[in-house]
Amino acid sequence: ALSLFSPIMVTPKAGVRQTYYTRAKEQQRTLRDVISGQFSMGSDASLKLFRIFPVTTNAMGLNINWLRHVLTPTVAYSYIHQPTIPNDLLNFATAASPSNGLSFGLENKLQTKRPTTAGKLQSVDLARFMASLPYPFHGSGNKQGGRLGDWKFDLELFPWPWLRLETDWSYPSHFVKGTRDEPV
Repeated sequence: ALSLFSPIMVTPKAGVRQTYYTRAKEQQRTLRDVISGQFSMGSDASLKLFRIFPVTTNAMGLNINWLRHVLTPTVAYSYIHQPTIPNDLLNFATAASPSNGLSFGLENKLQTKRPTTAGKLQSVDLARFMASLPYPFHGSGNKQGGRLGDWKFDLELFPWPWLRLETDWSYPSHFVKGTRDEPV
């Protein structure tokens, strides 16, 4: 990650995926062997904001030694190029579909410090809630581009070291007219 503007972290990303396909059972090369490649790139920019609350309690065995609330807004750009060998030429879909768009996210974390076996205090997450909203520039398949996608939510709770609760859900940004999902 790069810290270009002091508190803002920018993480550039780039990658290439190469896959070799053959119909031969052994290590024989045939004229039907193909190599499919796919290029991807992007960048994330985030800002981490936090506040510390002087709360110390062992109610219900939670062992809380101060609380830290961390708020991280994020903007991410992602581009995935179409593969060099289209999926419809193969008998199965292998490559990710091409995409180009932004994603807006907001992460909320609640952290505390708990003692380790050595007696030192270690930072641990108590709760994490993340909301994100994609904005594809161009559609792919039967999906329309140039408008906001579906909201995605992720909630994770870690009240005790032995318990983890997690749920993921999505909520549509747009409703189809004439269906029961149409807003009133």
